[in-house]
This record gives sequence, C-alpha cells and structure tokens, in this order.
Amino acid sequence: MKKVIFIIAAIAVGAVIISLLGASVMTNAPISLPTLPAIDEQYADTDTSVSTTSETPAAPEPSVTDLSSEPTKPSVVKEYTIAAANYSFTPSIMNVEKGDTVKIILKNTGGFHDFVIDEFAVAAKRITDGQKDTVIFVADTAGAFEFYCSVGNHRQTGMKGMLTVTE
Repeated sequence: MKKVIFIIAAIAVGAVIISLLGASVMTNAPISLPTLPAIDEQYADTDTSVSTTSETPAAPEPSVTDLSSEPTKPSVVKEYTIAAANYSFTPSIMNVEKGDTVKIILKNTGGFHDFVIDEFAVAAKRITDGQKDTVIFVADTAGAFEFYCSVGNHRQTGMKGMLTVTE
C-alpha cells in the first residue's frame, strides 16, 4: 500500500514539474528566458579587468560529457479498465513497455473480486458488483506476469490473465 501511495505521489510531483516547465520541454522547443535589465550607466566605466600574475592558477581542463548513451524514455501512462465477472477478466491480456506507468481500473460486473500481480506488489481492494477500484504502478521489470483474483478458488477456476512488459 505504501508503494502505491509513493508511486501516486511521484506521478503527481512529475505532473506538477511538467506543468511548470510547460509544453516547450515536451516538444524540445527552446525555453524563453526573461530579458535581463541593462547595465546601469553609473557602472559602465568601472574597470572589470583582471590582472594576471605568475601566481594565477591555470584554468581547469574542460570536462568531457559522454553523449553516447541513449536518453531515458519518458514515462507513459497505460490505462486499462478491466471488467471482473464470475471467473474471468476482460481484457485478460495487457501489453506495456518497461518504464510505463500502468493504471488499472477494476470494474466489478458480478460477484466478489479483487486484482493481484505479485511481482509488482499490486493488489486492488476486494469489491462487489457495481464497485470500482484503481491501482497504479510502474512496470519496471520486463517479462510476462500473471494477474489473478485471489478470492476463494477464483484463480484456479480461470480468473486470471497476463501482463506482458517489453523492453
């Protein structure tokens, strides 16, 4: 539960940062900086030259930045509404990419169900007919992961599906 709250908080903070930076960051457009005031005339004649002596240390060597690594992929939110009926999930297959934020809205259309993905510590509340619950997590591991209903023997009777996370 703490992990889900942390993820939700991280998404909210990210959204605030993105909204503060504006669309220019998302489109790689140049950011417009404010214009600086002109230098006050009373300081225009001030001598700003620096005298150099033999005691002046040499300028540091410029640093080299490795630009060969690929930039990180921005997080994408993949949203699925999953209908939970007696002994089935619809859809029962979900595909996302590693690093995506996954939002699952569990909508109970009959019975008493929940939604669990062990590998991501995801567990929706147990809900009854007509209720909804939402879970959000980051798919940070590639692979195929079974999701299921943990109520009674629902999983054994086929109430399960597959989440595939690709690189």
